[in-house]
Amino acid sequence: MIRRYITLFIIGVLGVLALTLANRTPYTIDVTRSRINTLDSHSQYIVRQLKVPVRIRAYFQDGTDEQALMRRLLDQYRLSSPRISYELIDPDRFPDRTARDQVDTGHGTVIIESEGRQRRLYYSDLFTPNPYGESQFFGMVAITDAISALVNTPEWTVYFSQGHGEKSISDVSGQGFSRVARTLIADNRIVATSNLFNTSLPTRSIIVVAAPTAPFSKLEAAAVEQFVSNGGALIILADFGSIPPVQPLLARRGIKLFTQKIIYDPDGSHAKNVSILIPSIPSSPVSNSLSKELPVLMPVATPLILEADYAKYALAPVVMTTERAWASSHVPTGNPQFNLESDDIGPFAVGVLSLPASGGPIAIFSDSDWVTNEFIDTPGNRLLILQTIRYLAHDTNNTPVSIPEQRQNVLILTGFQWRTSIGLLIAFGLSIVIIGVLKWYRYRNG
Repeated sequence: MIRRYITLFIIGVLGVLALTLANRTPYTIDVTRSRINTLDSHSQYIVRQLKVPVRIRAYFQDGTDEQALMRRLLDQYRLSSPRISYELIDPDRFPDRTARDQVDTGHGTVIIESEGRQRRLYYSDLFTPNPYGESQFFGMVAITDAISALVNTPEWTVYFSQGHGEKSISDVSGQGFSRVARTLIADNRIVATSNLFNTSLPTRSIIVVAAPTAPFSKLEAAAVEQFVSNGGALIILADFGSIPPVQPLLARRGIKLFTQKIIYDPDGSHAKNVSILIPSIPSSPVSNSLSKELPVLMPVATPLILEADYAKYALAPVVMTTERAWASSHVPTGNPQFNLESDDIGPFAVGVLSLPASGGPIAIFSDSDWVTNEFIDTPGNRLLILQTIRYLAHDTNNTPVSIPEQRQNVLILTGFQWRTSIGLLIAFGLSIVIIGVLKWYRYRNG
């Protein structure tokens, strides 16, 4: 009887020791199919390079699904870097702290601080609807971008042209570009406007021309061409009926903007019936980093006519339509119908990179609405503009971004559950060994 109690005592002691050792081990395991409990490679790279403390305060109501998702994500950041700490604060329980942090919206606000600098993320930055109306959690992308912007000094400036009816970064309406400006600032870019007369822009600059409705003067077109010839990067967002700038330069690079026709795609889905939902993205320096499951939604796209010899002209298509798409010069009020006599048959390029051996790169997209406030939160749209800017900026510090899928149909183990399970397994194994030794000892001594 005494030996039995001794055995149970030893098993208990070993169990406590095993659990203590397991909980001191900072390892977790993610057995979800979509790896939703693991930081992606880009986030891991950013947080492991941290040399200064980063503090995160997340305001979420207790017991909500959003708080559970945020807790799980912030645990991964804390485990990935000892320089990251976080607090989850219920704005209803702690109104004084909520007021001190000037959190007006309450639920769903995240404050990230480092060395006196601060970034704020709001509910719409963390939870965004996909094209099918479902809310998805993109906290990893938003928080990693904010941390990167806090600890790094901006080096590249993105200039949005103005003076020709372009869409404005100060416009907060659905057709404005204020949200893409905020997205680029969070991605560690300086964002400004330019009238294009200034030919002495910094060499580390990108010019964005967003759907001008008035023509460029000869002097402005020459300034843009000179900027590109000197190695500057250019992004052109053209709309149906808009007046594309620097067309001779594009023609020399094997690209023609055909803005007099609209693309219709029966595989698209949008209420206006003049939309295109592009389900697949071809291989290119930009699109290779995008998740193939995130569609790019371009509400009113027009065809890009490219020279057949891509290699000769150094062209890399970024976004293509499906083969069932067609282009028409008519804008019907009802459902569009293909006209064999006047319409063109797809697939069409609606986004392309021009990467010549000499001169700067150009990215052309035959729609600007996909970057507006109304559509920028579509996951594929946001990643496409970010990755285009990163590629044109030669940004080697931004590794490919991937967004884990949010399906949770397999076992999930948190860090504590994983360590507890390992500790119990170790204790069980040791107990079997001890029982075996005791049995052998009793057998030997009769």
